[in-house]
Amino acid sequence: MFYLKNKVTGTCLSLGRFLNDNAQVVVSRACNKSVDQRWQLHSNGSMMSKGSPLFCLDVAGSRPTTDASLLVYPCEDLTVNYNDQIWRFESNNESAVLIKNVHTEKCATLSSPNNASDGVEIFQSTCDSSPVSDDWWEKLIIRPGE
Repeated sequence: MFYLKNKVTGTCLSLGRFLNDNAQVVVSRACNKSVDQRWQLHSNGSMMSKGSPLFCLDVAGSRPTTDASLLVYPCEDLTVNYNDQIWRFESNNESAVLIKNVHTEKCATLSSPNNASDGVEIFQSTCDSSPVSDDWWEKLIIRPGE
C-alpha cells in the first residue's frame, strides 16, 4: 500500500466528492496518510483505492482527451472491458513516477498547475517529463501500523 505525493505541490492523490453512487472524483489534498489517500497497485495494472474498496482509478468515460477527469469507479473485469483502469508507473530514477494510463498514454496531473490548494481535481494530460512538471509523483510506501 502507498500514497502518491505530488513533487511540485506536496499534495497527495486523494478521493474527492461523489458524483453518484458509482463514481468519485480524484483530487489533490494536503497529505495526511488517511485511508482516502491510500492506493494499491494490482498485478493486472489496476490501482485500487483503499478509501473506497472495490473502486479503481479510472479515466472518465474512457475518453482519450487531454482534459478527461480521473475518478474512482467500480473495478472492471479488465479481460473483457476497456483498459482505462490499467496504469503503469514510469520512473525518473529519483523516487518519482509518472502515473500513466495504458489506454490513453496520458498522465495523471493537476487540473490547475502548481496549485497546492485542497480539492484541485486530477485529470489526464499529455505526459510532461520535465523535472519541474506537476506530472511527477512520489510513491511513498505505508508501513504496517501507519
